[in-house]
Amino acid sequence: MPSTCRRGSRGAIRCYLADADAVRPGWRYPNHLRDRDSGGGVELEVSVEWELWRALELEAERQDVSTAQLIEHVALYYGTRNNTNYPELRIIDGR
Repeated sequence: MPSTCRRGSRGAIRCYLADADAVRPGWRYPNHLRDRDSGGGVELEVSVEWELWRALELEAERQDVSTAQLIEHVALYYGTRNNTNYPELRIIDGR
């Protein structure tokens, strides 16, 4: 696992942001999920450095999604990126 892809919320966010220039399937927030209703959602408390959170907010703005949508996507991306034993879990890009 690359040094930026460590466990935990900080590691997941760093890993996701570090992959921004890589051409990886499923990196961008999927278009087909942009208008979906969250169904009430789940509350998640994430403790990260201000600079890291700001980088995530800027990426969310760049992709035209909310920070909450992107953090959910980061968790899915990180989980599938690092679990090569289950290729069926790979995220399908909805473009």
